Amino acid sequence: MITLLCTGDLHIGRRPTRLASPESAGHCSCAAMWDAIVETAIRRKVDAVVLTGDVVDRENRFFEAIGPLERGLTSLGAANIDTFAVSGNHDFDVLPGLVDALNEPTFHLLGRDGQWETAELRRQGEPVAKFLGWSFPEEHVLADPLDLLGEIDPSGLPTVALIHGDLDVPQSRYAPLSSRRLRAVPVAAWLLGHIHAPRLIDDNAGPTILYPGSPQAMDPGETGTHGPWLMEIEPGARPRFKQLPLSRVCYDALDIDLTGVNEKSAFRTRYFDTLRTRLNHLTANAPSLEFVVWRVRLTGRTGCHGQLNEFLGEIDAEFELTRGQTTGIVERNTVDSRLAIDLNELARATDPPGTLAKVLLELDAPSVDDPSQALLQDAIEAIERARQSNAYAQVTEDSPPTRDEARRLLVQQGMFLLDALMTRKEHQ
Repeated sequence: MITLLCTGDLHIGRRPTRLASPESAGHCSCAAMWDAIVETAIRRKVDAVVLTGDVVDRENRFFEAIGPLERGLTSLGAANIDTFAVSGNHDFDVLPGLVDALNEPTFHLLGRDGQWETAELRRQGEPVAKFLGWSFPEEHVLADPLDLLGEIDPSGLPTVALIHGDLDVPQSRYAPLSSRRLRAVPVAAWLLGHIHAPRLIDDNAGPTILYPGSPQAMDPGETGTHGPWLMEIEPGARPRFKQLPLSRVCYDALDIDLTGVNEKSAFRTRYFDTLRTRLNHLTANAPSLEFVVWRVRLTGRTGCHGQLNEFLGEIDAEFELTRGQTTGIVERNTVDSRLAIDLNELARATDPPGTLAKVLLELDAPSVDDPSQALLQDAIEAIERARQSNAYAQVTEDSPPTRDEARRLLVQQGMFLLDALMTRKEHQ
């Protein structure tokens, strides 16, 4: 049996965002993850390590990456573990330079200059597997690299193919790949880079396709389990894959249903009990996990909808939960709940609360002709004007609002206004 440790999109030079301190981010850096991968490969005595591109974040990280990379490759070489890699759009020019500078004989960069290339994995001098790879020759590649691939001999050694690219996104600027064409190539498996979310496609229709994903989660967009993958190859059988959850950080999107919650004490109980339960679940099978960073969305129908921002404001900004070595923090709370009232019943009235309830119902189930569409378009334009203003010039993570995002914001603020109107009505 041949055992490989596979990963991609290491992005050595980057650190996770939204952690409490620079020290925490440094401890959980992508360079630290590379050290953990090397240690795991040596401890498990794998036959080879496979890297599917974007090993280094970008060119100005050359000097930050060369130390950890050299240290890891030297350790792998001393343990007689070869490393096979391709370059991606982030490191198309810097990774070849690193390889040349390090001159480590057990590191094999395949497919330089956008030309397909093969290399053999040997045990005791005898070839036991073959690697086929293609590397980015420049930052943007508009054509499918398979256009350049010649005939592959299906006999002989099991072949593992490596490439960095965008699967089934024909207009991508980052090597658009076709799953149909990949499955027609007679190899044991395709190992892909570029997409940071892990994805395994194995339905017995041709070779298995794996995006290992980024082994270290780096920002709130990278939710779920992250870590390298073990790949086992035996003659006459499909490869087997198993993810190792080595990421020290987990970014988690968590919904908390407040249905039936009508007072502050009940809110606190529901909020913190849900976080504790989730933390216990996440840490149960992830021994390497040190930080959980939550984006919480409050949902459901609650009698204290209008007080939720006040309740959230009373939570200590430095609040955290712990379980063993793992610390959980809330990075963002979003109120997306509803009042515990019947909007359809309320909308029958012609007073201000009834009129607003009708608008909210239209926003929740929009049709082309209803008046809420003009309101929605006005909201989109107002949000975009604010986004383009000087006050937001340094907010690099913002993107233009979608119709769904604008609709959600309108409904959210409308529910707060409705709550205020109903409260005023009750006291008149």
